[in-house]
Amino acid sequence: DSEERDCDQPSMRILCLHGFRQCALTFSEQCKDLEDALGGAVRPGFELEFLDAPFLFKETRAGRPEQRLWWLASDDGSEYRGWEESVECVRKHIRNSQSGVDGLLGFSQGAALATILAALKQGGDTDLKSVRFVLLFSAFPAREPDLWGKVCSSCLGLPSLHLSSEHDKILPAEAATIVADAFDPSRRQIVLHSEGHRIPRDSAVLSKIKTFLESVQADLGQSFTSTINL
Repeated sequence: DSEERDCDQPSMRILCLHGFRQCALTFSEQCKDLEDALGGAVRPGFELEFLDAPFLFKETRAGRPEQRLWWLASDDGSEYRGWEESVECVRKHIRNSQSGVDGLLGFSQGAALATILAALKQGGDTDLKSVRFVLLFSAFPAREPDLWGKVCSSCLGLPSLHLSSEHDKILPAEAATIVADAFDPSRRQIVLHSEGHRIPRDSAVLSKIKTFLESVQADLGQSFTSTINL
């Protein structure tokens, strides 16, 4: 009976957006502990899918993972060249999937992109209508003033989980706090960890992520994008 219930349990599809100079392959490897904590690939309650950013940082040697980015910032950080193309890349991926995705998971630059997408979703973007929550790791606010202004034009209502580390030597935890403040405080959770600029591997932190996702799953009901076929 327990196996039958597991098979009938809907699966939540989460689109994962990697960080600066990563790619789908390297980010999937970094998320392996998280994927295992969520049930693994054999019988997942949560399906993680990984998308490559559209821009190459530079040509990669044969046999080495690609280094990709969602946009390239100007020297003073006031202009993000390519962010519109990256938004369209995500839109296209969702349009090409049968039923969209339930949530977005972003790390670093990918978390900044996920925040922009959350704002576009709130603004009525129909390509993003299936997105119902975000998980943001080591997020930072967009430094392009007009772009961040669009994010902050209204309180973002999607349920959100914000993870940052006081030991992050690349992005201070305060940056993630600024992003978290853009989301509805009644629907957000904030988790601090000690592992620096990475997806955490600590079992206690991973348990909090799973608990958040289970609570979102319970609150939103059983109408998720796909079911598990064994």
